[in-house]
Amino acid sequence: MKKLIPFLALLAAVCLLVPLASAAPAAGTVQVQSQPVTLVFDGQKLQLPEGQYAFLYENRTYVPIRFISYALQKSVKWDNAAKTVRVTEPAPEEKAALADSLAKAAAAALSSPAAPASRPLTITPVTAKLSFDGTEKALPAGQSIYNYNNSIYVPIRFLSEASGTNVNWDGKTGTITGESASYRAAQGEQGSGGGNEGNGDSAGDGSGLVVQPGKESLEDIQAKAESKLTALQNTYEPQFQAMIANYKKAATDQARNSIIAQGEAKLDECDKKFRKILDDTAKELRANGYDAYVDGIISGYQAQYDAMLDEGFAELMG
Repeated sequence: MKKLIPFLALLAAVCLLVPLASAAPAAGTVQVQSQPVTLVFDGQKLQLPEGQYAFLYENRTYVPIRFISYALQKSVKWDNAAKTVRVTEPAPEEKAALADSLAKAAAAALSSPAAPASRPLTITPVTAKLSFDGTEKALPAGQSIYNYNNSIYVPIRFLSEASGTNVNWDGKTGTITGESASYRAAQGEQGSGGGNEGNGDSAGDGSGLVVQPGKESLEDIQAKAESKLTALQNTYEPQFQAMIANYKKAATDQARNSIIAQGEAKLDECDKKFRKILDDTAKELRANGYDAYVDGIISGYQAQYDAMLDEGFAELMG
């Protein structure tokens, strides 16, 4: 009978889901989903090195700062003493190595044109400074630097603005494009200084995406999903808590088994409604042109749901 108590208590923990998207990440690591992206810099298609990815976290697209800086014809160095990532113009002796690196990335894109499939990643917050051409630039409030597989990741919008170089993100096609200062000069174009994650005349939604007329913003779609999850919590959490109280008062095995059966049925009901929220959110994202974000957002909700289950088991069985 002892195994029944942790199981029933877990029912209450399962529906403590909200706010999923806005919850502060657990200390240490964060679970995200990589995003399949296409890179086009200075007119040529590139492929990220093996083991490096783009990923979506808190409505922002993160990219490896070293490789994207290389694609913009910039040098990147880690100053261990100052705990600073320094992005600068390459010295003459670095330019050949930089050109070779980009040539390999272009060759890899030709041999394997399809973007890598989405996969789960465990990222770690990093405390570091960022310097661009000798000027320290701080991330906006609420944003962080992350490490994955010994590569530093920053939001693409921040990298574009901090480097003063055009880097654009097309959320509909999942394409990141950029032009280095030298490429723009060679094309005879005037650089605008700074960049953005969208293009065109439509208004942005705060995530860096372009919101087309008649379309919902990414932020609004996620807000609706979170509202539904809040309602789910408010519906089921009191029921599970009542079941726990009744279980503790039950005087017979028959009564306890009956409560367990009710709990299993409620858990299944709750789970089905959770799945429907995910399905509806995915359909809405696709209908509004955010196809490249679907896997990351839905997998993020699912990962937090699974983590809640794991934490419940660990706490109750520990």
